[in-house]
Amino acid sequence: MSFLKSKKGFTLIELLVVISIIGLLASVVLTALNTARDKSRDAAVKRGANELRKLFELNRNDTGVYTNLQNPRRYYDNDDATSTALPCENIAAGPYETQAEAICNDILSKFPTKVNNLYLGNTVSITQSYSIMVKLSNDTYYCIGSSGRTSTGPVSGEGCYANP
Repeated sequence: MSFLKSKKGFTLIELLVVISIIGLLASVVLTALNTARDKSRDAAVKRGANELRKLFELNRNDTGVYTNLQNPRRYYDNDDATSTALPCENIAAGPYETQAEAICNDILSKFPTKVNNLYLGNTVSITQSYSIMVKLSNDTYYCIGSSGRTSTGPVSGEGCYANP
C-alpha cells in the first residue's frame, strides 16, 4: 500500500503568490507607461512652441517687428469661462494669424487642465523681442525667445519672462 497521494492542481498559497507577482508587474508597467505618456506630451508641446517661434521670426522678417503675433504678456488657455486668459483666437493678427491660432490650439489640446499653459510676451519690448513659455508635465516651463536661447525651469525669474 502506498501512503503517498498524487498531487493535482495548485495550493491556495501558490495561487496567491502568482497573483501578487502579476499585480506587481502590472503596476510597474503602468507607471512606466504614464512616464512615457508625459514625455510624449512634453515633446509635442515643445515642438509646438518651436513652431510658434518660427512664425515669430517669419513675421519679423516680413514686417521688422514681432507685434502682429502677440498681445503683450498674456496667458492663453483652453476655452475656460473662469479664466482671465485669452483663447487662441486672440493670439495674432496679420498674415500668420491662422497658423498661429492652429498651433496655439494644438498646444493647448495637450493639457488636461486649463490654467496657465501657454504664455507669450515678455517684460522688455514686444516690438523687438519675445518670450514663449509652455508648461511641462513636471510643473516647470519650457521657455524660448528671440535671443535664440531655450531654458527649462520655474516660471519666475529671468529665464522665461525676460526673453531667455
